[in-house]
Amino acid sequence: MGKRSRPRVRAATAHWSTGRRVAVLAAVLALLLAGAGLAAYLTTGGGRREAPSGKPSASGPTARPGTPAPVAETATGTVSPPPRLSDPLAYGRAAAVMLWSYDTRATTRDQQLAGMHAWMTTETKYTDWTSIQAQVPDPLLWSRMHDQGQHATATVSQSHFPSAFKQALAENPAALTEAYMT
Repeated sequence: MGKRSRPRVRAATAHWSTGRRVAVLAAVLALLLAGAGLAAYLTTGGGRREAPSGKPSASGPTARPGTPAPVAETATGTVSPPPRLSDPLAYGRAAAVMLWSYDTRATTRDQQLAGMHAWMTTETKYTDWTSIQAQVPDPLLWSRMHDQGQHATATVSQSHFPSAFKQALAENPAALTEAYMT
């Protein structure tokens, strides 16, 4: 059996005192913690915090092209109003963004509901406000989400008419004037 060689790190640090080894270990740990802190800072939106007044800072997110811009904090908070669009697919994309986006930091639960209600049609035959309202967390959960600064922004990359709709329209174009609910 041959003689084992010492690892290079151990050989290079064999003459170090215990205090020096502890200092180097502390420095390495401090660098790792600083790296983890920097990563956390960058992944939370650059460390943006709420202003003392409770309103979000002025450096908030900007709207993406093709999506409705968020409105300033009003009776509907950050929920964007329904757009005036003649294209039903563009309207559907905007509605999906509205349904799947929220910001508990700048919008109360009541403001979120008011903003969502603005998207509802006034025709009671087609409105199902109860099912929409049931998807919004209850006031206690909303307040806990606010305490944690939870928010989400949806992005819609495509939309299309379902094939069943296209087929039904091809078979009976006059049916477009009558809405059917299942």
